[in-house]
Amino acid sequence: MPRERDGDGEQNAPESKWNDPSIPAGNSPPLPSWPLWVSAALWCGWTGVLLVTALGR
Repeated sequence: MPRERDGDGEQNAPESKWNDPSIPAGNSPPLPSWPLWVSAALWCGWTGVLLVTALGR
């Protein structure tokens, strides 16, 4: 259900309600993939730091 903005008659785009049972599964908006790639790069970097630290002793 769209909301009205400041009573001037303009409407915002409808928002997704994740816990709304009337929305079928699979119709959710796609999530961006960049957080996955950033977290994977950070994890690999941290693992590399730990390996270098362990081998440096």
